[in-house]
Amino acid sequence: MYNTQETTKLDLKARRCLFLGYADGEKDRLWDPTAHKVIISRDVIFMEDKKQVADDSTVDESSGTAIVHVEKESVDDSFEVKPMHEIQEPAEQQVLEIRRSGRTTSPHVGNLMDEAMQEEIEVLHNNKTWELVTLPQGRKPIGNKWVYKIKRNNDDQVEQYHARLVVKGYAHKEDVKTAFLHGDLEEEIYILQPKGFEVKGKENLVCRLNKSLYGLKQAPRCWYKRFDSFILSLGYNRLNADPCAYFKRFGEKDFIVLLLYVDDMLVAGPNKNRIEELKAYLAKEFEMKNLGPGNKILGMKIHRDRNNRKIWLSQKDYLKKVLRRFNMQDLESLMFAMICTRPDIAHAMGVVSRYMVNPGQEHLNIVKRILRYIKGSIDVVLCYGGTDFTIRGYVDFNYAGDLDKSKSTTGYVFTLASGAVSWVSKLQSVVAMSTTEAEYVAATQASKEAVWLKKILLEELGHEHKKISLFCDNQSALYLARNPAFHAKTKHIRVQYHFVREEVEEEIIDMHKIHTKENLVDYLTRQSTLTSSFDVDPIMA
Repeated sequence: MYNTQETTKLDLKARRCLFLGYADGEKDRLWDPTAHKVIISRDVIFMEDKKQVADDSTVDESSGTAIVHVEKESVDDSFEVKPMHEIQEPAEQQVLEIRRSGRTTSPHVGNLMDEAMQEEIEVLHNNKTWELVTLPQGRKPIGNKWVYKIKRNNDDQVEQYHARLVVKGYAHKEDVKTAFLHGDLEEEIYILQPKGFEVKGKENLVCRLNKSLYGLKQAPRCWYKRFDSFILSLGYNRLNADPCAYFKRFGEKDFIVLLLYVDDMLVAGPNKNRIEELKAYLAKEFEMKNLGPGNKILGMKIHRDRNNRKIWLSQKDYLKKVLRRFNMQDLESLMFAMICTRPDIAHAMGVVSRYMVNPGQEHLNIVKRILRYIKGSIDVVLCYGGTDFTIRGYVDFNYAGDLDKSKSTTGYVFTLASGAVSWVSKLQSVVAMSTTEAEYVAATQASKEAVWLKKILLEELGHEHKKISLFCDNQSALYLARNPAFHAKTKHIRVQYHFVREEVEEEIIDMHKIHTKENLVDYLTRQSTLTSSFDVDPIMA
């Protein structure tokens, strides 16, 4: 491929570069071997008819290392391959003692992956995923590749070797056991035969897909449509507030809630027999793997104390993984921990995320400080317990805390069963002209979340809940939400931020005044450590 940007009148019109991927928008990221740098360009021509072959005759002029060309010899597969470099014996013979490990060697990973590939091919054939046909004229088959993954259990022990056939050029996701192989395709798609598993005598044929395959853009949609139609046929209702949550009521205190995330399912209910019945239906329709009681979901460990009616959510293993991989190429994001179990780092993460485009040394030091804080508080978890199932919301703001844009920060948290279920620390989209306006805008954003939570509990799950209490520490914003009259100092506030006033009038939200020291959301708007007032308990995983 050639890059035609950053050229003058007398320069070459194009330069040969290597394609690295896509940047923001429609631009391409390229490696310029001449300038030895990564460049961004939208004017790129792909040389698809030429193969990328390493040129042994090319010598880097800037390097002082000489390249010696050695003639290649053909090696028969039946003979033992000798090492490429012969070790010369020293002039003086010395006897060296060779250290050998006393550990027993396990089967080579490559052999285990071969077995996983063979198992995957058998599943594809049994599922009738494709059929061999002649490629129609004018159609181009899609390439494919194998993706390997070692699956580990909660104790970091190897549990299973995964090999998945993935269509090239698209995102790869995991399966139910073979989730994306269950959806029926509506489009006509052709792929090449998997490398190493071509049918003898039919190497010129291609595979026409009858069902979706890993990596296709249609695969998630096909899988979801198949699962959704099946679970609805069992009498379950899809929640309007969350299309991946299903609910069915059998009696006043007998119900089942099913949560679906790609291929992972979490089933909860008071009746164990009902749950086993649902699992039997699912196993009959799909190839499932029963993981037993819900001890881990999406990287979160679930610890239950049935006697004291408490549940803890922890991401200790995930955070340890992030700390181990710090400064490595595959560093994982802290955002996942922030939105799942660690609201205490939400404000700090929100602030440093604003400078991800062009970070400075000060921002990197702050990130390291966040990691040190996580290391010191890695045993802190969210705790839910008790019999109080009333939703309470706490909202606060940081007036003009952003020195670059003079915008305020909104922070709110909603608690249920003495634990946080939803929290946000976000920069407001408008510049507030007063503390009243900043708190009023924050209350509007929190009220939208309150309406969504009430819709799930009251309308979808049938839980009785009259009003949601929303606590704020600004008296003027409280009066503004309760009084429908417009004043000269509030006429400039956008109409969309008067949503909280409408919800208060309809008695969906009940706003209350709270002292600043008692406001649980204070740490979501200011630099502070984890407050002791928030209901969290340390627990060793």
